[in-house]
Amino acid sequence: MKNFLKFLLCFSVFCFLFPNYVFAQQTYPQIDISGFKKWEYKKVEVDPTRNYFAGLTQLGGFYPTFTGGPWQERLQLRIAGQLSENLSVSYDLEQQPETPDRFDVKVKYYNNELTFGDFTANFSGNEFASTSKFLNGVMLTAKDSWYDVVTVPSAKLKSQTQKLTAQKGNNTKGPYNLGHGSIVEGSERIELNGNPLTRNIDYTIDYFEGKIIFNRILTQADEFKYSYEYTNILDLFFPALSKRDFFGFQSRFTIDPEEFGKPAPKEEPVIDSARELFPSTATLEPEIVEEEASGRYRLKNIPIIKFSEKLTFMGIELKKDQDYFIRYDQGLIKLLTRFLPTAEDPLVVEYNYYQTSSESEALLGIGSRGPYLLAHPHLVPESERIEVDGKLFVRDLDYQINYQTGEIVFGIIIGPTSQINAKYRYNVMSLPTLPPSKFPKELKIGTTYLRESAKAGEVANTATAIETFTGKDIISDHYHIYLLNRPVVATGEAFNVIVRIDGAIITREVDYAFPVTIYDPATGYYYTSPEATLAYINDRTDPSDGFDTGTIKIIKESLILSTSEISVTYAYNKSVVGKYSGVGDGTLGPYYLRNVRNIVPGTETVQVWEQGSSVIETYTRNSSFEADAGDKGYSINYDADNPSLYFNKELGTSKNFQIIYQYVPPSGFVSRDLSQSVLGFDGSFKIADVFKIETAYAKSEIDRYISRVPSTESFDGNGSKTYTLNSPQEIIEESEKVYVNEQLLNKDIDYFFGYSKPGRITFYYITPTTQDAIRVEYDYQAIDGGAAEITKKSDHAYKLGAETKLFGDVLTINGVTKKIGFDFTPMGGTSIGLGSRYKEYNVKFQPEFHSFFTNYSYKENHNPIGTESDFFLKSYDHTTSLGINPGGLAKIDIGFRNYETIDDILPGEIHKNDTRQNSYSLSVTPAEYQRGLLVLNLKGDLKKTFSQSDSEKDSGAYSETNIDYQHGNLGLKFTDRFSAGFDYQISEPKTKAQETPTLEVVKLSSQSRSFDTAYNFTADFTFGLVQKWTARVSLLNHEEKTLMKNYTPTREVLTTRNETYHTDLTPFSILTTSLDHNRQERSTLVVGGTNPKTERTSANARLTPYSWLSGGWSGSQSESIPETGPTKKTTGKSNSYNLNYTPISLSRFKLSCQATLSDNTQTAPTGTVETVRTDTNTFSQGYTINLTPHPLAPVSLGLTIENYKNKNDLTDPDSRIDTETENQTYNAGIILSPH
Repeated sequence: MKNFLKFLLCFSVFCFLFPNYVFAQQTYPQIDISGFKKWEYKKVEVDPTRNYFAGLTQLGGFYPTFTGGPWQERLQLRIAGQLSENLSVSYDLEQQPETPDRFDVKVKYYNNELTFGDFTANFSGNEFASTSKFLNGVMLTAKDSWYDVVTVPSAKLKSQTQKLTAQKGNNTKGPYNLGHGSIVEGSERIELNGNPLTRNIDYTIDYFEGKIIFNRILTQADEFKYSYEYTNILDLFFPALSKRDFFGFQSRFTIDPEEFGKPAPKEEPVIDSARELFPSTATLEPEIVEEEASGRYRLKNIPIIKFSEKLTFMGIELKKDQDYFIRYDQGLIKLLTRFLPTAEDPLVVEYNYYQTSSESEALLGIGSRGPYLLAHPHLVPESERIEVDGKLFVRDLDYQINYQTGEIVFGIIIGPTSQINAKYRYNVMSLPTLPPSKFPKELKIGTTYLRESAKAGEVANTATAIETFTGKDIISDHYHIYLLNRPVVATGEAFNVIVRIDGAIITREVDYAFPVTIYDPATGYYYTSPEATLAYINDRTDPSDGFDTGTIKIIKESLILSTSEISVTYAYNKSVVGKYSGVGDGTLGPYYLRNVRNIVPGTETVQVWEQGSSVIETYTRNSSFEADAGDKGYSINYDADNPSLYFNKELGTSKNFQIIYQYVPPSGFVSRDLSQSVLGFDGSFKIADVFKIETAYAKSEIDRYISRVPSTESFDGNGSKTYTLNSPQEIIEESEKVYVNEQLLNKDIDYFFGYSKPGRITFYYITPTTQDAIRVEYDYQAIDGGAAEITKKSDHAYKLGAETKLFGDVLTINGVTKKIGFDFTPMGGTSIGLGSRYKEYNVKFQPEFHSFFTNYSYKENHNPIGTESDFFLKSYDHTTSLGINPGGLAKIDIGFRNYETIDDILPGEIHKNDTRQNSYSLSVTPAEYQRGLLVLNLKGDLKKTFSQSDSEKDSGAYSETNIDYQHGNLGLKFTDRFSAGFDYQISEPKTKAQETPTLEVVKLSSQSRSFDTAYNFTADFTFGLVQKWTARVSLLNHEEKTLMKNYTPTREVLTTRNETYHTDLTPFSILTTSLDHNRQERSTLVVGGTNPKTERTSANARLTPYSWLSGGWSGSQSESIPETGPTKKTTGKSNSYNLNYTPISLSRFKLSCQATLSDNTQTAPTGTVETVRTDTNTFSQGYTINLTPHPLAPVSLGLTIENYKNKNDLTDPDSRIDTETENQTYNAGIILSPH
């Protein structure tokens, strides 16, 4: 192979990178555009061309497509536009070759929003038709004070639902695994002992890893339930057509029954009142003085509301038409009294008037007499002044006017070039203000419809090929035919394999066959039938068959002569290129290729390189089941769901590897149309805070349901990572839960699960031994009656609740009843299990007396047992609590809980779940103590739980457990500069049980004690000339002692320690320093294992004597111990020095220089060598020129030179590394900023 690599160009153009493109305030449009477009080009020539794909592996970095396309594009674009006061648009697009495209478009108009692309749609309000889905499609939302509508008319599902699941506490705060990673943020619903919890207050959750940590220790008596939406990372790469379609609609309306059906209120004139005194002593106008001297008075506000006036003179109320006349429209009063008012004895006038406003507007003629409509109706009569082209017009002579509508009709035609000027006064109008209702009523009505569907057919990407072989070649290959294209389509409409010998068609399974693989449980290996050598297979545990590898075995060998011509016509699945990267762990393997599916056998290329090195070595696939490719060889298992690599020689922890392969995207085959829907209605009616009733109803329907049977398998580990189950049928996907030592694991993070019968589980990073207990719960397809498929299943669920408050908020009584049908199929999580019946009653008394309160709660739940719809596990929960804060001195809370469960006895059996539990709790929180600058906060909690299992004592497995729990918290603060805190929790469960079923005497069987302590301290030591000095310390310790186990005293101790120390010091402005130490540790999953731990200490300092010159140093020291134990420990030590220098800085030209020197030393085990030291030295220089030929288009040019050295201390010449390289990178960029 001759490889010509002559040209490498990476050109980045930051087009669309605009500054805030905003015009003057309140001027539209306002636009902000940012982002970049990058084109990468790589040209490769390989001779001979058939080795093109293998030749690419020598390059590292970016790979062209399998077809050899040289271009690779990256795009990131964000546009935000305010097009008008009520209309805005946002567009967010990201295209990267390594990840799926992501785009999000939003258009908002008033309270309506239209969303395109990837989004999360939340449907809530009806708990039986509630869900939170991650989708790709279109969503429309509309929301106001009285309505809320969400519509998803078209979308593809990108998430799945974790049904309601329960876990018991294990005497720790966590972390507890939730079964899956990649949880949709905000979609979780968490309950503890039947009470809903709040994120970041009661618990914290890691959505990516699928782990939850509670704020207190959960004992074995505590049970938490959860449901959520999660995404499969692999699904994000699948073609959109292979996903289910989703349609969703939700509407919710809020109605005031008192106003419903009433006509809409009409606008009314705004009325004001005034009081005036006459004569007007402050006026100097002679006309007014003269007018008032004759007994005529003019009011300031007109028009006056008729008969609203009240005139008082000389202490007597005057009478209209006897003592005075009034003109309401002009506000004129004529006094008829004998005497006129004076300053010492004034006339008092009180009246109401219509509030008016003045307006002046210009109208253009329309070539007609009208009508012409003014901007405001309800004109004040005779207040108008109308001019046309500067000429004053006379009312009732030149024009007619309607004062109510504001319409003017002229007596002559007003030409289109004429202008009408109108000045007038009009009455200000407003809607009347209604008095608030003493008992306001509110009615809410909601509707929800959700639907998932998939069309029949197969979204596949297949092609047909014809290959010709000679009989001589087939005989030399021991009567095997190895096809060039694979995998071959095995079944379905696309299957069309035709084999001809000298033009005659031969018969499949008689004359030839595609070998199938059969699992041998005795050896754990697969063998072929008929016996054949499959192409590319070099792992005996690989289930790939003849269709996967393109292998045909000739059964009737006599049909093949050396002169024969054989042709094969077949259909195969097209494939695309993928890439996976990993890091060595010091072992041969297996290295599981997580989230990689359907690798085409024989298409992979494996390459290995030392971390930081640019020298890449291509490894060779073993040609048989033996490691015959030497130290740089490998074996591969092409398992379609869980492929893995084995290296012939241990791969050190300082080495990276990657595999470039072809894979077949899933085809999304369904044999018929599938549809699942939920229709729900909900409503509530409320009368102030006195009474409230709410209800919800939902009906589900699914047209293709697979009946399932639950199963549980328990077994001990055997020192391997892979275990075969015993399912009689195919296991239903996502139904499994895997426990190791009663700790739930997360799928695709901790293990891989194979659903084909009999089922298979593979652990990724742990190796359970015989001391480790493994439990797997799953559902498999039922085969009752010979058919597992039900054509249609439908059921319903309902809820009815009510609440009343008496004596204000002093007494509150509420209750709710729920039922979910056994065959109900929700689209999201539910608060109770399917087939359950639930009721709850609560009473709360809270008088206004020293914050006193008392509550009583009763909850009853009937949950079906397994697949039985008429037999239930019944639970009864009584809870009482009381609290008081006498004089504000201390908050005291007391609680009691009684919880019992009992199951209906199945025919021929005994009780399997009969328990009783009593819990008592006390909490005291004294009031904050403050003395001068010192603030002290305290809190203490005590809890005692007594529980029994087999309370009916009919199974010979009676046990009783006592759990003592203590919690204390102290917070101390001194000014704003110093604070300290201490928190501790102790939990000690003791269990007594029957040692044998026939022995009724109970004795201590197990006892343990968990002790959690947390310390934190923050300080601000800044003083004098020191600009900044802060410090923070945080410690979290967990200790668990096992004192009794299986009736035998023991002294097992399990501890974890997590700590952080950090300080920042800036003694003066040009020098900054920091120091940080961090240690993270968690408990091991397996018995006798080592706690995984990482510990790192780092420091840095930076000196900036001038704005154009700065230098810095950073160093770190680290240690990491994986789950596999301290023999796999790695350590690291690094020092880095950097200098930044800007010798030239002008308005249009700038030169920047940067230099970095780094040394890194790492020790790690590899193969049989316990510790290998690897030293890495890197020196890089960077030069950047910024040119500004025009302010709208600045240009940047750059050059980076890197010298790299890498060596280790291995004595084996084949493993020793001593590398030196020099890399040069050129870059150019432009920013276009039009205004």
